[in-house]
Amino acid sequence: MILRVVAGVTGGTRPPLERGLVRAHLGTDRATGELVEVTVWDDTESARSAGGDGHSAEYFDIGTTWLEWSREEPVVFRVAVGRFTRPGSDREMLAALRDRIPELGDGMTESAAGRRLNGRAVEVLFFSAWAREPAGRRVDRAFWRDLSLHDDGFVVRVCSPVQPIVSRRPGP
Repeated sequence: MILRVVAGVTGGTRPPLERGLVRAHLGTDRATGELVEVTVWDDTESARSAGGDGHSAEYFDIGTTWLEWSREEPVVFRVAVGRFTRPGSDREMLAALRDRIPELGDGMTESAAGRRLNGRAVEVLFFSAWAREPAGRRVDRAFWRDLSLHDDGFVVRVCSPVQPIVSRRPGP
């Protein structure tokens, strides 16, 4: 499965309804005010054929990590990306994320972890959507500070949904 992020979309307030689309979120970045579209796709071909309204898209291979924890509508979603240049450190981070995601508890409606190549670096993604803001955690910071000490850069984008999610079961 592929998670696609497009920032600065201007195509309206309706996520796409296209072949291969599993999930779509459209929200406003709390820091910049720009629209951000996050979509989950069955495969790379479907994700790349969706277009980007003239904006560049980031594609992350999330394999089978996408999980729906609840059918509640999210009040916030976040896209956290760490950059890794040390060989193997991206795989270590993905393994740690897979182990720790279940610890986040109630309120999370869905999650995914994945990666992509970006030049000589590997970027590791942790996407999460929340029916209520997580207690004891700031969504605009790293959830696990000890893990973020191993990256070469970290960015988190926090968005408030502007449209209900689009959803269907993965697969043909």
